[in-house]
Amino acid sequence: MNKKLNHYVYDFNKHVLDFCLESGLKIQERPLLISLSGGVDSVALTEVLFQLYKAGELKYKPRCLHFNHGTRKQCIAEEEFVRSFTAKRSLELKVIHLNFDSTRNFENTARKLRYKYLKDSAKENELIVLGHHIDDSFEWHLMQKLKSSQLTSSLGIPLVNGRIRRPFMCVTKEQIYKYAKASKLKWFEDQSNDSLKFERNYIRKHIINLKEKYPKYLKHYVHQANELAQTLSLNVKKKNENQITIIERNWGFVIKGDLCGLGQSKNFLKALYQLSNKNRGKVKAQLLKLDKAILNNKTGPISFSGGVHFLNFGQVSLLYRNIDKVMLLDLQIPGAVPFLKKSSKKNSRRLLNKFFRDYLSDGNYEVSNQTSFSHTVFWL
Repeated sequence: MNKKLNHYVYDFNKHVLDFCLESGLKIQERPLLISLSGGVDSVALTEVLFQLYKAGELKYKPRCLHFNHGTRKQCIAEEEFVRSFTAKRSLELKVIHLNFDSTRNFENTARKLRYKYLKDSAKENELIVLGHHIDDSFEWHLMQKLKSSQLTSSLGIPLVNGRIRRPFMCVTKEQIYKYAKASKLKWFEDQSNDSLKFERNYIRKHIINLKEKYPKYLKHYVHQANELAQTLSLNVKKKNENQITIIERNWGFVIKGDLCGLGQSKNFLKALYQLSNKNRGKVKAQLLKLDKAILNNKTGPISFSGGVHFLNFGQVSLLYRNIDKVMLLDLQIPGAVPFLKKSSKKNSRRLLNKFFRDYLSDGNYEVSNQTSFSHTVFWL
């Protein structure tokens, strides 16, 4: 990322990126459709994702979708602002005009319509990105606790829901305002936020004025919600934990399964420390580097404190230390394979099959006679 940015802006962008990486949101590798209302939350989110794209952290430039509800005079000015904001950044924008008949439950009806159009407008493989943050989730948590006795409904707004992702679930409203001001952004304040006929505003005005008396209430809410999600097996990181298999070998570990978010797996961290002869070092930064490499389909090796190395080749990956010579074969199947001794091009297929047979021991890997070996590289 561009370190010439304002210090707070740079740290904020990096914090959101690291959070998405740790949580396995996959926004770095998938096309994104942002719901851009013109309010501070969605404007700040769009700016963050745009800056990450410019820095090469996102594979695709995001698209934006704006809803003009047509219920206030301010809606016209908001649409004009959004058009100008996206044009300055060369972001694709689609505007949808919603038409409402008189309805007693405008808030709920409008929300359902927005989600319907968002899902209908999203292209294949495109993720829908929303600007909900920790304060929003806490408000939803309170509303559901007052209306429902189900534990899951009191968790708050989900971080992941199908194709929907919420990257700002790691920041508060106060932090978003600070980011927007530091970035010199402009935005619209929705005048309907002052109307107490809407349930969310009632909660805000009459219940959530807690900061002065309980300054750490949001921090406690996040920890409680995460603990409850873990207990109910709804935690994103716990789901990622169950998607990998780690097999111990005399030289290290074979890792199979969905490697997205591998660096946040407790089992992987346990295997890493088992191999390492050091318990110091910038382990967290190294784990984030690992996850970024996996998302970018990089082979490695990636080095950790204590002389431990990680190699990723799609079908399987290895975590090991103290291997004197490792040979990487650039081939179609399975990508790159390590050996404990040097091999020639002539007998490499035989050794490749032997490697999978001996070290994976499930008999599911064979190399066809059509496999081509373009060149051999030695890493010492």
